[in-house]
Amino acid sequence: MRKEILLYGLLLSLCLCACSRNDALPDDTSSGVLRFDLPTTRAAIHNGAELSRAGNAFAVWGDYRLSTSAEAGRTDKLFSGDAVTYNGTGWNYEGEIRYWYPGYTYNFYAVYPSSEVQAGKVSYEGGTLSVSHFDATRSVDLMAAEHTGIVCTPDTPSRPVSFSFTHLMSQVRFEGKVDPAVHAVLGDVTVESAKLYGLYKAGSYSASGWIAGGEMTTSSDPFAHGGDGIVLTSDKTQSVFREDILPVPVRLTNEITLDITYHFARKPEESKNMRIHLPILSVGEWKPGKGYKYSFVVGDDEHIYFDKPGIVEWAEASGGIIVVE
Repeated sequence: MRKEILLYGLLLSLCLCACSRNDALPDDTSSGVLRFDLPTTRAAIHNGAELSRAGNAFAVWGDYRLSTSAEAGRTDKLFSGDAVTYNGTGWNYEGEIRYWYPGYTYNFYAVYPSSEVQAGKVSYEGGTLSVSHFDATRSVDLMAAEHTGIVCTPDTPSRPVSFSFTHLMSQVRFEGKVDPAVHAVLGDVTVESAKLYGLYKAGSYSASGWIAGGEMTTSSDPFAHGGDGIVLTSDKTQSVFREDILPVPVRLTNEITLDITYHFARKPEESKNMRIHLPILSVGEWKPGKGYKYSFVVGDDEHIYFDKPGIVEWAEASGGIIVVE
């Protein structure tokens, strides 16, 4: 199942595409007005309510061209990475009002969040997305979408344009619990510190995919840091990181390490430390839009036992397909 976030919006006004148009674009407010009714956070997107928060924004690119005639090859821009911001009641863009015109074909491209565009990290050129030196340690859920080939005809009423946003990053979770027999003797486990390192901090994206780069993370400068008093029980698994881990999709190496310091409730003075190199036999690559769950059990012999990593659609890992209307 493809994982996607369906964002219904880009409202094309309540007018019809049937509004008249001359050879030159008219300054005519009777034409169908382009409006947005769309969404956008730090960390993974879980539901529509998280998207529709005041101040959230996505960036949009858009162009149009004549569907027929000698001018069909000429393309004019409507949007160039413009921010569309939620003001608490709806989504608005700044600047002049844009319109629908019959006989024209429209293409739209979008990236969430718009802050990455404003920082010069993300762009669309000729319908091709490029991302440069994207810092994945910030846990930003970078997403992209496009809806192209929309033909406006005189008898076609304006309607919302649907964007299916896909996650460009991977999502990784580490969840642990205590062996029931051990728990009966030593009680809960308190995670004092959890670190993930051995990954590059950043990456760049083009039509050929991701290339990881930048600084390599280390034990003293990890990709992600967690723990901080998180308690593991024997009942169910619990994540040892409080924030989502959204790394650049990469092929895995034996250098990727999970470092955990913990103690048992009945032996609080005895801190234990385990460094585990991620098993790569069953999962050799983190792919865009996929969720990877690593589950482990804490034993009493200073060992942490990993199950086979689970691979799930991001939608399953993060709460399902999100429909915003």
